[in-house]
Amino acid sequence: MDMTFFEAVNKLLGSGVEAITPEKIMIETFVKPNWVANTDEIYKYLQGRSIDKKLIDICIRKELLFLDDRENLVFANPKQNFYILRSSYSDFKGIRTKEVYGYWELKTKQAKDVYVFESPIDLLSYIVIVAHTDMEQEGIFVAMGGLKKGTIERIQQDYPPELYTYHLCVDWDNAGNEFVLKYPDMNRITGNTGKDWNDVLREWKKIKVK
Repeated sequence: MDMTFFEAVNKLLGSGVEAITPEKIMIETFVKPNWVANTDEIYKYLQGRSIDKKLIDICIRKELLFLDDRENLVFANPKQNFYILRSSYSDFKGIRTKEVYGYWELKTKQAKDVYVFESPIDLLSYIVIVAHTDMEQEGIFVAMGGLKKGTIERIQQDYPPELYTYHLCVDWDNAGNEFVLKYPDMNRITGNTGKDWNDVLREWKKIKVK
């Protein structure tokens, strides 16, 4: 039978030893990303993905976004010690966290709707689209850093479903479609082109990411 690396290691260790999991390693090896003052790469990368400068300004001012010493964009939730990393020059993506099911968020004060995204860039893309269509949309916008049932449960602890209306804004690919089936009571919002919200935004603005 095929086993993952972690399953094989745990079998060799035997039942008398605490199980090793990717989540356990992530927490025990947690190191907070090193903040650097330079923001040029942040603007260059995100504006290249069609994110508006004003929205980037807000994230930086609120200390929800910074650049680390490896030139990764860091989407930060300091209260949860949760950081989503996106390289400014390569395909690298990662998460540093002390809480496996943390999340990144932007929210307005009077929000009663929770919008759940896979990535911060999709979240920002959706807000840009909404802003440019003159829709007044209050909301709690959260990014999971992937598709994670545990993160949904954590978000619902913070924002109880009986008090908030939930909207799933995950990618409309096979993984996203299967994930949505787990939550039939949540409204799903999709775009009309591409597979995610940044695809929709770039098509809308007619800007191609290099």
